[in-house]
Amino acid sequence: MTLKILAISLLLIVGYDVADCFAQNVAKRYVYSYHSGGVYQSQGWELNGNKEGYWKYHYPTALVGEEGFYKSDKKEGTWKSFFENGKLKSVGDFENGLPKGYWKYFDENGDLIKEGSYREGKKNGYWVIYLEGQLSSTEEFSNGQLDGYCKKYESGKPVVEGNFVKGKKEGFWKTYFSSGKVESEGNYEAGKKVDYWHFYHETGKLQSEGNYLVDKRDGWWKEYDYKSRLAYEGNYTSGVKDGYQKIYQNGVRIEEGMMQMGKPTGSWMYYDLDGKMIEVKEY
Repeated sequence: MTLKILAISLLLIVGYDVADCFAQNVAKRYVYSYHSGGVYQSQGWELNGNKEGYWKYHYPTALVGEEGFYKSDKKEGTWKSFFENGKLKSVGDFENGLPKGYWKYFDENGDLIKEGSYREGKKNGYWVIYLEGQLSSTEEFSNGQLDGYCKKYESGKPVVEGNFVKGKKEGFWKTYFSSGKVESEGNYEAGKKVDYWHFYHETGKLQSEGNYLVDKRDGWWKEYDYKSRLAYEGNYTSGVKDGYQKIYQNGVRIEEGMMQMGKPTGSWMYYDLDGKMIEVKEY
C-alpha cells in the first residue's frame, strides 16, 4: 500500500514538472523576420511576447547591423552596431534599455570618432570627439547637458575653450586663430557675453575692446587698426551706436558727433589729416 502511494506521488511530481516545462517551451520561442529579398532582417528569442536573450539585426546584404541581449523586452548588457561594410560602428552597455557606462563610436573606416560615458541614458562625465584621427573637442557633461570645461580644436590646435553650466557658457572664455594666437577673450553669463571683452588682430595686436551687456555692446568701445592706432571710439546702447562717436584715420581724428540709436544727430565735425576742421554738418 505504501509503495503504491509513493509511486502515485512520484508520478504526480513528474507530471507537474513536465507540464511546467511544456508551458515554458510554449511561452519561449525563436522568432525572425525577413527583408524583401528573403534575407534575415531580425532574429532572436521571445518569452511571453517579450524579447529575451540574444538578438541580431541584419542589413539586406545579410551582414549584421546590430547585436546584443534583451531582458524583459529592454536592451541589457553589451551591444554592438556595425556599418554595412562590416566595420564596428558603436559598442557599449545598456541597463534597463538605456545606455550606461563607457561607449565608443567609430566611422566607416574604423577610426574612433567619440568616446565617453552615459548614466541612465544621458551623457555624463568626460567625452572626447575626434575628426579624421585628430582631437576635435573635449567636453564635460552632467545629466545630458554640457556642464564643465570644454575645449575645441582644429588641426590639433585649440580654437575655443571655456566653461559650461547646465548647457550654457559661463565664466571666462577664449577663442584662437589657427596660428594659436588669441582671437577674443571675455566672460559669459547664462550663455551671453557680459562685462569687458578684448578682440585681437591675427598679429596679436588689440583690435577692439569694450563692454557687453546680455550679448550686446553696451558702453564705451574702442577699435584699432593693424598698427594699433585708434580707428574708432564711441558709446553703444544695447548693441546700437548711441551717444558720442569719434572716427579716426591713421590714428588721426576725422569725424565726431552724436548718434541717437544708430542715427546721426546734432552737429557733426569733419577734419583733415592735419587735424584742421573742414566741415560741420547738422542732423
